[in-house]
Amino acid sequence: MIVRQAGFAISIAALGGTTDAAAAFATPFTLAAFAAMVAMVAALVLLPAKPSQNVASS
Repeated sequence: MIVRQAGFAISIAALGGTTDAAAAFATPFTLAAFAAMVAMVAALVLLPAKPSQNVASS
């Protein structure tokens, strides 16, 4: 809960308390969403491949 409040306080400070809040948050939100997608792709690329299990039938 404290992290959420700190994030909200930092965003208000960064945006300067603008009156049009929706428009002010659009650019930072878009950049954050893009960064999250890049991080997700990087994580998927960097994950090691799942080892295949060859089960011999007897």
